[in-house]
Amino acid sequence: MRLSISRLAGAFLLFAASAASADVVYMKDGRKIEGALTEKGDQYAVKTKFGTIFVKKAEVERIERDPAGEYAGKAAALEATDADGHFRLGEWCRERSLSTEAAAEFQKALAADPGHEGAHKALGHARMGDRWAPVMEILDTAEGHLLRGETGKARELLQPIADGASETIDPESRRRLWDGMTVLELRENRLPQAREAVEKWAALVPEGDRDSAAARSRIVRDSPDGKFPVRADDLLMLAPDPADAGAPALEPGRHPLWDRRVERIALRAAALKEVDKGIELMKEAEGAGIAEPFRASTLLDSADDCFDRANHIVKDIAVPQQLETVAKLVPLAMGIALDADNGQARINPEGQKYEMEKTASEKIRFTGEGRARFESHRRQWTEFAGKVEACLAILAKVEKRHPEALESQKDLYAKLKRTAADRYPDIRKHFETMLAKYK
Repeated sequence: MRLSISRLAGAFLLFAASAASADVVYMKDGRKIEGALTEKGDQYAVKTKFGTIFVKKAEVERIERDPAGEYAGKAAALEATDADGHFRLGEWCRERSLSTEAAAEFQKALAADPGHEGAHKALGHARMGDRWAPVMEILDTAEGHLLRGETGKARELLQPIADGASETIDPESRRRLWDGMTVLELRENRLPQAREAVEKWAALVPEGDRDSAAARSRIVRDSPDGKFPVRADDLLMLAPDPADAGAPALEPGRHPLWDRRVERIALRAAALKEVDKGIELMKEAEGAGIAEPFRASTLLDSADDCFDRANHIVKDIAVPQQLETVAKLVPLAMGIALDADNGQARINPEGQKYEMEKTASEKIRFTGEGRARFESHRRQWTEFAGKVEACLAILAKVEKRHPEALESQKDLYAKLKRTAADRYPDIRKHFETMLAKYK
């Protein structure tokens, strides 16, 4: 008897998978048997590392099949020419998170039938003219059409993917797709569609680019005509980009946002708005000064957020302002936290005595004066602890963004964090226990 190469390969795959993975058979008597499972009439044969065990089906409670082992069995049963069978097996693998095996099955389907639509779509391919092509190739071609203003040709390539295959392609390709669709819709002055496309693009960008993406999305959303006002000063500050080669010169006036130069100008304007907001907050913090140090710290923290957003929208545009802010913020927040921590320690209820009285039923409770003193301590302690925790939250952001700024005070910072994490929950609980017991 002769076996096809496909079946020999499948048999080897089945053997390899059986050695590396296992099904689990749960017996009604509580036993659990692990191994490669096959059916033998009214029994199961379970090949374990100690040998093959036969169990009656009637004695089995349930079976958990190992997806990889089950896949090997299914793959071994398929002929190389069975395109639909390989495609269905690929879908089965994908449903069970066997992504490598799924891709292999889709490729086998295409080897059997190069025009298999389901396999092409499953692999993220799309139609380009009369042939199927990888999405990246289509995106490259469409972007070339967009640069030349050939919107009709670009739409022929992009729209089918956006309509039907966008969820089957990888995240990077989806990001490029919706970026291209944003430019396309802006070029054709379809503003509602452009706003929808840019929102989809913004949701796919890496975390470090989220501020810039949100700014671009706002710019497109807020533009009444898909354009942005360009000033002479903007043109002087516009950094050259190789992608601008061959583009006609810009003049002051309103220009379309599909032009990448105009987009960069609009993003710079958005970043400068954040810088201006941050500077105003710094001035307000200076005004609060010594009289309201906690408020000043929250204002400086908000300023740092503004400068950080600006730096993400346009790289390093607000570095001097952010460094100045952090230099003021760290000692201020640390000083407030230390003072507040000393304050909470002074009125820790564990070291306090409160006037008590015995009721007619022999129950111990606060006197009126004792209860008032207890409540006063509880309010003060909560305020002190809240300030410490708020300052630690501010310093945690600083630590993430500017770790060097905390280097000189890292020991104090670490001690404060330990105290807040280890002691404050116990003190809060102590207040609650006393209130419930002596009220």
